[in-house]
Amino acid sequence: MKRSLLLLACTLLTQALPFASNLPSEGIKIDGAFEDAVVKGEYLFLATKDAEMGPSDINIFHQQPNSALKKIADYFTKDSAHSMAINGSYLYLVSGFGIEIIDISEPSHPQLLDTVTLNGYTHKIAIRGHYAFVAAGFAGLQVLD
Repeated sequence: MKRSLLLLACTLLTQALPFASNLPSEGIKIDGAFEDAVVKGEYLFLATKDAEMGPSDINIFHQQPNSALKKIADYFTKDSAHSMAINGSYLYLVSGFGIEIIDISEPSHPQLLDTVTLNGYTHKIAIRGHYAFVAAGFAGLQVLD
């Protein structure tokens, strides 16, 4: 189990490196309250905490080499966003009732592809290969193919 978690952490770090290498030496700060952040290449996806009371659930940013981070899109979920994972050109979003599968092949125009309703209130998601591992509170861990 520890080896799997370490491998997952190394994979996430490797995916974040292209983005991190473009950041200014002083770093960046984005104001707001966020639940989760994932990176794919030059794109940053931020899940907003308690978005049902205000801004969009997911904020999508783009950064080209030697340029500032720029917000390019918003995405509104069916419930509040909690956790995200990316596999290929799909963003898997845990949003309380289950999973929203979002096509991010064009990050400036995210498109909902499907939803999967799960038992329990879903909190976290991790993707490994073709499997999604979803922590669903008292409903336990649910593994989907």
